[in-house]
Amino acid sequence: MPVDPKSLEQFEGKQVILHKITDDGLQELEGKIEAASEFGVAFKERGKRDSDLVEPGQIEEIALAPSKPKKLSQKKLKPVTDSTVRQHLLDRHGYELGVVNEMSDDAALREHDDIDHTELGHLHVAEDEDEAGEADEESAA
Repeated sequence: MPVDPKSLEQFEGKQVILHKITDDGLQELEGKIEAASEFGVAFKERGKRDSDLVEPGQIEEIALAPSKPKKLSQKKLKPVTDSTVRQHLLDRHGYELGVVNEMSDDAALREHDDIDHTELGHLHVAEDEDEAGEADEESAA
């Protein structure tokens, strides 16, 4: 049974999976709805250049395409100091408040230095190291 024409407008501008009724049977297509109204949709199939008009009577089913999660990158932070390390352990490393309040600044700094940051959400980089890294990236480009 074809879709309700009034439900098509909600898909405008979105990536969808469209089950289209053709002479050969049902065809599953993935693409973007460029424009939509109760009279049909302008559907641009993935990998194609042009959009096609698909009338409501040709649409068996339509659903939003699953989206891929955005790739995250590691943030670059300034190195911690004696005066900021306790707050940093609390905010960025999930240490408990009671534990951090019992630490001295020196103990907190030693504790932080023992943490391997290679796979964490942040990395500490001195300003001169950051500029050197940017220069290496520019020379590689």
